[in-house]
Parts: sequence; C-alpha cells; structure tokens
Amino acid sequence: MSLLWKHDLKAVKGHSHLIGVDEAGRGPLAGPVVAAAVALSPEFFKKASHRKNTSRFDDSKKIPEPRRIQLFEWLEKAQAEGRLKYAWAMGGIEEIESYNIFQATARTMKRAIANLPQELRPLTTTSDLPLFQTQDNNQDLLPLVLVDGKPMKRIGHPHRAIVKGDGTSLSIAMASIIAKTIRDRMMTELDKVYPQYGFATHKGYGTPQHITALRKHGSCPEHRPRFLRNLDL
Repeated sequence: MSLLWKHDLKAVKGHSHLIGVDEAGRGPLAGPVVAAAVALSPEFFKKASHRKNTSRFDDSKKIPEPRRIQLFEWLEKAQAEGRLKYAWAMGGIEEIESYNIFQATARTMKRAIANLPQELRPLTTTSDLPLFQTQDNNQDLLPLVLVDGKPMKRIGHPHRAIVKGDGTSLSIAMASIIAKTIRDRMMTELDKVYPQYGFATHKGYGTPQHITALRKHGSCPEHRPRFLRNLDL
C-alpha cells in the first residue's frame, strides 16, 4: 500500500469524495498553464485492484514520460468505466499576462473543478464560508478539496492545501499527471507551428536551447511577456 493511497484513504473518511487539484506549466517562458481536478469516492478505495494499479502514481515530475503516459491512459480508462472522474482547464497567455501566473493558476484550477460533473462539485467560498476545509458533523456528505501547494482564495472553494501534495496525495498526483500530460501534448502541437523554438523538447521552460532560440528569433505569441522581461535577450 503506497503512502499516497494511505493518505487519501484516511482523508476521504467522513466525506462524499476527494477532489485532488494540481497544475502544470506555472514556470515556463511559453505556453499555457493547465490544471486538472480528480474526484475519488470512498468506493474507489474499497477495491484491491485500484490499490495495486495506483501503486506507481507519484508527482508527475518524478515519473519518466513513457510511464506517465501509461498512467494517464489508465486514468482515461478508469474514467470511461465510471471508476473515477476528472476534468481539466487551460489558462492562456492573455490570462497569465492580465492576472499574473499565480492568479491565473488559481482561476484555471477553479475552472477545472467547475468542469467536473455537477453532482461532484464542492461548495463555493462566500463571506460565510471558510477558505480552509474543516470537518464537523455537518460536513459528512461534502467533498474534500485537496490542492497542491499553498492556499489559493481565488479557487473559490473551501480546500486543504498540501505543500508537495503531488507526492503526498493520490488524487493530487493523478491531477498532476493529467495536467502535465495534456500540457505536454499542447506544447508538442505548438512545436509544429513554431518549430524554431524546440517546444516539443523543453515544453516552454527556460532551457539553454530555448534561450538561444529566443535570442536568435525573438518571441512569438505563445511566449509570456511577463516572464521574458528579466531575461538578457
């Protein structure tokens, strides 16, 4: 039994389900930020096959690409069979420029949660609701939202933030794999439009190859102006 499974098995008690949320693409110089939300019910944790099949899940950054794709395909199959639910959303360059990357990420996470089936969506945050998820006798049938990193009020839902959550929580790890796999595919497609930058290789991050290409070709519409200002280009 993995530590991630143990964490979520304990966390789901007293709740209708868990919603793990994570993002990919907060740090690159180019491309969108992508967020995913994964909903796991208590019934999910009752099947020994699920415990076995999820034993290799971890922070997506620690998983080699071939295995990450295999895990993503398992998630696709599990969703198609109704064993879990997930949704994702994208925040583009304009949103990142307008709101900064932190706020754009929170807004994208909020949309990913909103894209889950309506019956799975958690409470929204109002002046009468806490930012942080708590548990009492009146919340037994409510979902628990788990977010990787620090609390983000703009997510719009009471939630529990977990630093390095993608290496702690199974549902967050699943969300990290979905977000990264989808974003990587987007960057590979962008590489076909702007082959001079090597997006398929570095996925928009500030590698030496990417910096060299920027100095030679300048930026394109998929680059983030806020992120380029402090570079010596």
